[in-house]
Amino acid sequence: MEDFKTDEPTQSNPRAPCNETLEMVFWILYGSVGFLILTGNLFTFLVFVATKRLRQSYMNIFLVSLAVADIMMAVFVVPGYAVFCNGCKYALSKYCWWMAGLKDVACGGTVFNLLAISFDRFIAVLRPLRYHNYMTTRSVSFTLVGVWVFSFVLAVIRNAWLHTKSEEEARKIDKIYNSTLLFTFALLPILVILAMNVKIIQAIQRQNRRVHHECNISANETKTEQETRMERSKARKGTMSCVLVVFVFLISWLPLAFVNFSFVFGRPDLVSDVLVKIAWLLLFIQSSANPFIYSFCRSEFRQASIALLRCKFTGTRRVESFHH
Repeated sequence: MEDFKTDEPTQSNPRAPCNETLEMVFWILYGSVGFLILTGNLFTFLVFVATKRLRQSYMNIFLVSLAVADIMMAVFVVPGYAVFCNGCKYALSKYCWWMAGLKDVACGGTVFNLLAISFDRFIAVLRPLRYHNYMTTRSVSFTLVGVWVFSFVLAVIRNAWLHTKSEEEARKIDKIYNSTLLFTFALLPILVILAMNVKIIQAIQRQNRRVHHECNISANETKTEQETRMERSKARKGTMSCVLVVFVFLISWLPLAFVNFSFVFGRPDLVSDVLVKIAWLLLFIQSSANPFIYSFCRSEFRQASIALLRCKFTGTRRVESFHH
């Protein structure tokens, strides 16, 4: 839900001529980033699903769902809405209502998955003793179903007037709907996500200071204590990778947020075709960055990735044998 709009500056709004050179440049950029999104997130999906140890974490289940949203972005939004509905008018531009629906599902899935991930990490870090009371197989399953059903419903509702009202009337209703979505299902969740992740960072900083203090006090810790400390360190790094994913998304969303607010508040003159294209490009780059963040921040993901690649090249059938 980075952008629920269908009324962005396009060639259907004849205030700007079609710039074919600009279109070609961004087609190449979108295609390159789209390839990275697809390959990176498909590999991420396979690593999480094929590795038993990683599958057992609820956090990773949400990350798999986020990878699915990013794959949808690469398959449907990059070669569809971003190309045919944000610039020159093409033969396929008449299907922008359909492409916008797919875009809404993918973007909604991204925001709601990030909200679920942030809540999971918030409970794990700030309420660790009650984590398994809140996060159960049943609650996680309901959350995932809710994420995708809600995203789909919000996208489909738009068709109630797009195909039954006149173009002018549909545009007015669409603007009201876009404003509602922007504030209720985009801005509000993002503020909640931001607040939860700030709390998570503060809690992790306190834990790091406490662990450092304990290490200075007890130089002769037992093997069990060392293993416990290492497990906690891995958990904190896993949480920080999720926090980093969230903050990269928030930063990448800002240009498109400016575009959205400009249209909602009646200032389309502040928005150019180039700005819209750059805003979408930044979101696509963000979707391609997640696999690199996991690889950089999480040693277990790196090891599972290597194990998966070895299985492919050596013909080994089992990835579940991966251990730390």
